[in-house]
Amino acid sequence: MWIYPFIGISLIYLSEIGGYFWHRIFAHQDIIPMVRESHRIHHTDIDDKAHEDFIYVCFFLFVYFWALLYLWYKTYINLALFLVLYFGVFLPFVWSWYIHSAYHIEAHWLNGYSWFRRDKRIHMQHHADPKTNYGIATHFTDEIMGTLDYAFPISSLDDCIENIYR
Repeated sequence: MWIYPFIGISLIYLSEIGGYFWHRIFAHQDIIPMVRESHRIHHTDIDDKAHEDFIYVCFFLFVYFWALLYLWYKTYINLALFLVLYFGVFLPFVWSWYIHSAYHIEAHWLNGYSWFRRDKRIHMQHHADPKTNYGIATHFTDEIMGTLDYAFPISSLDDCIENIYR
């Protein structure tokens, strides 16, 4: 059915927008103290690649999966829609987690690509100034929300560790 690709593509964008707001609101404010504290570790520990926030998102994906499974079991949605709804959220998360982890690996194979080096600098800028660049794998939401900043030529976490989480 033609609607499934539209739903899948929409979910990819919505996942990135959701990641932006999760990062900006929950990871950087004291709304859920455990989340903010685990994210603080990520901003202050050079070796922390995927950080503990990963656990909270995995929990969300687990609950989301079981909720969708229940809807499918009760025949409120068919199997094709179940798969589109789940993988339309799950795959963008895996991609974001992988890219984000790669930002923190000095000799990662993606460093050979200019788009990755640019995004890595944008991410490291976020470590230097946590009020900017909340996007994870992409920064289109930062552009929309006015939080995209290229101000500092930061290329590694070592360059900005003195400006720890404010």
